[in-house]
Amino acid sequence: MPKLTLETLGLKVLEKREDRGVREVAKEIGISPATLSRVERGNLPDLETFGKICRWLSVDPGEILGTRTEVGTRPIATAHFRKDVT
Repeated sequence: MPKLTLETLGLKVLEKREDRGVREVAKEIGISPATLSRVERGNLPDLETFGKICRWLSVDPGEILGTRTEVGTRPIATAHFRKDVT
């Protein structure tokens, strides 16, 4: 299977689910069967659902989003400043 991306997430879920029912797997993940079905058809999940699916797949969400931090590197702190209202 190609690199896991948001676009291929549904295929990966479908692949892992194999011949198990949508209801059974959705309950295991902690989401509704309708949501699981939508994700498998290629729709993007909300953030909470995305996290649950990543845990179920045993995948780092950062790997899918392309923000995975390499081991041994230190994160860089950033700040966002608001524009003065005047």
